[in-house]
Amino acid sequence: MPGIEEQARGWSYDRQRLGRRAPDAGAALRAVVGVYSSHPSAPLSLRARARTFDHGAFRRLDAERRALRLPAMRGSIHLLPRETAHLAFRAVPEPPSGLKQRLKYFGIPEGRYAELREVVLGAANGPRTARDLGRELRETAGYGGSPTPVLAGTAREGALLRIGAEGPRSNALRYVATRTWLGGDLPEADPDGALAWLAGEYLRAFGPARPEDFRWWAGVSKGRASAALETVETVEPEAGYLLPAGDRETFEAAEPPGPDAVDVLPKWDCYTMGYAADGRGRFVHPDVRGRVYTPVGDGLGVVLVGGTAAGAWEARFSGKVMEARLDMFERPGARLKKTIKDRFGEIAAFMNAREVRFT
Repeated sequence: MPGIEEQARGWSYDRQRLGRRAPDAGAALRAVVGVYSSHPSAPLSLRARARTFDHGAFRRLDAERRALRLPAMRGSIHLLPRETAHLAFRAVPEPPSGLKQRLKYFGIPEGRYAELREVVLGAANGPRTARDLGRELRETAGYGGSPTPVLAGTAREGALLRIGAEGPRSNALRYVATRTWLGGDLPEADPDGALAWLAGEYLRAFGPARPEDFRWWAGVSKGRASAALETVETVEPEAGYLLPAGDRETFEAAEPPGPDAVDVLPKWDCYTMGYAADGRGRFVHPDVRGRVYTPVGDGLGVVLVGGTAAGAWEARFSGKVMEARLDMFERPGARLKKTIKDRFGEIAAFMNAREVRFT
């Protein structure tokens, strides 16, 4: 059998549904547990995986209540399938100190926060902007400060949900009370039991992986991570690498993607954010890892060729022009260069830009 990283490359490419192998956005989201919710990362991550995908399909995930935006892995806000969103949310609860620190920073007494929280929940009987809710706080409770700590605190309790903006480039969120949106509270779940479920889902979507990879991805302590992984029946295709026991035969038979396969993943894609710093060898060579990740470990946009990182990218928009900074690690041949240009042209069109300019 090829080395673990080479074999994992083909296996993970399929498990991550890269190459647009998922039939639709919902299937793509379920395949990868969740995607970072910020735009354009969320829509571009799903677009890289879903065979059929457009603005309407993405908006329907919110509008039809099929996906929820909640704090989950590493405390980051994720877009999650509704049926399992509460488990990812309950698995990594925010410590009480988190809210206390935010309130102290903004100078809000805890008693005052409880009052403001109720005002927000009463006003958020439909998707409302932060500005709308800030106005309600001023008029109803006489609070003239930023609504951000109140909204963030209430959302991190699971009592308030974020609703994505209409456009793929906008992060102008709206907020709605969970009970209004779902007809009730988020289901409860024991944090350790939820983390055990999350460990199994992680190995299904990201394995074979090491315990330190799961710990980094989930953002939990070593003890909690180890206890959760012990509940999953696993095998080790190589020492230290865990894989669900039922996946061993199909893992060993996995084929790598073709050398002409080109995938363009956005900043903070769930795949690039799925492993600890020294566990990313299946898709990025150590020599160029610093060109794919920031010093704190945030993944930049990446161009995969044959499942391996061949370049990194960032983009900004100037009117209807998408300006892409493309950092290819080796000069591409004419055929590959055209394919990459076509891929970015498709992304620009999806992002409502008329053209893409490379820098």
